Amino acid sequence: MKDLFKKIILDFHKRGIPKLKNRLLKIPLNSNKIITLLGIRRCGKTYYMYQMINELLKKTKLQNIVYINFEDERMNLKKENLNEILEAYYELYPKSKQNLYVEEENKLYLFFDEIENIPGWDKFLRRVYDDYTKDIYITGSSTQLLQKDLPNSLRGRSLIYEMFPLSFKEFLDFRDMRDENYYMIHDRTAINFEFDTYLVNGGFPETFAYEKDLRLKTLQSYFDLVVYKDMIERYDIQNIQALHRFLKLSINNVSQQFSVTKFYNQMKTEGYKISKDQIFKFFSYVQDCYFLFPVNKYSQSFNAQMRNEKKIYCVDNGMAANLSFSVSSNKGYLLENFVYMELRRHFNEIFYLKNGFECDFLVKKRNEYIPIQVTHELHDKNYEREIKGLKKAMEMLGLKTGILLVKYLDPKYENSENNIEIKPVAQFLLEDNSLFNVN
Repeated sequence: MKDLFKKIILDFHKRGIPKLKNRLLKIPLNSNKIITLLGIRRCGKTYYMYQMINELLKKTKLQNIVYINFEDERMNLKKENLNEILEAYYELYPKSKQNLYVEEENKLYLFFDEIENIPGWDKFLRRVYDDYTKDIYITGSSTQLLQKDLPNSLRGRSLIYEMFPLSFKEFLDFRDMRDENYYMIHDRTAINFEFDTYLVNGGFPETFAYEKDLRLKTLQSYFDLVVYKDMIERYDIQNIQALHRFLKLSINNVSQQFSVTKFYNQMKTEGYKISKDQIFKFFSYVQDCYFLFPVNKYSQSFNAQMRNEKKIYCVDNGMAANLSFSVSSNKGYLLENFVYMELRRHFNEIFYLKNGFECDFLVKKRNEYIPIQVTHELHDKNYEREIKGLKKAMEMLGLKTGILLVKYLDPKYENSENNIEIKPVAQFLLEDNSLFNVN
């Protein structure tokens, strides 16, 4: 195995870094912590590693950097093989110093892609962190690597970051369009066209420029990979038919309320042998692999939050639209899913409100709640309902302001309400606004 590690290290040093577009995520390169980057498969984690390596090459040389993808089919690793990585590197570069206390330009940097499935990986990283280098960067496809589930050996020594498919801003950059040109009438038309495209095609980096048939096949292959590698294989699921049916039902309920009891009753009626406990497990699995996300109904009681029906959202609009006809045919669901994912990039605490009225999102920013309503169109027939949902949320929580995001906004509504900001979705997300300002 040591010879294979040598080949992998040398191949990387000879090949160098491919051409890439930078993502907006900012990760420090001098934290003295193990950096863990999590996200669904194929969302761009590997290329973000290359982005970090490019930044490091401004102050070090490539031979000081080791990159290994642990899903390389040539590997069949046991935990004792992990020690051979450093042995292989130091045999290739015997002049490199094997300790923590080296000058900046000779520090060792380790980039390990999808190491989480190798037995004993955490103890190996802890030993390397203690004895060889603090500059360790790893990726994973499971929320089990979040701090709450992190192995004890790495707690306090790791910083967690999440990556998702391209945001709309990143999508425009990949299309070589400048988002600040939204305010130029000609470019605004082009950007709105791209927004329509993004809502249906999504933001997986590989697929954004594909023709429809190839995009559909590729997204289906991503879905199959996630189901097999991150659910069936990882959790040793035997009831595969029931899992597939559960996934179909879940995708068809994107941007809608989710009920384990309803799913259970429907699947039992259809003849599936499944328990409620299995459905709860399936639901936790789709969350673990970053495919679907639950949003709790707001309540001051945590127990009530857990009991109440949740709403569910998909990691990517392209996935949701291309795997479910009911979602692809409902522009409102697609827009709401899109807004959720943009919020999820910035906020960990997101709720919905429903109490004789409905407010799509309630986000917690520091110690303040911000209600957000989303609608595809705003017109005389739905204006009162949408505004009422926001005002009721504001009244219930004693809030002074709210936000109403609209796909198509008639200018007559833009400044129609005091204390409610009414904006086209694309404009709101592309401009600098206080919602996403961390200060």
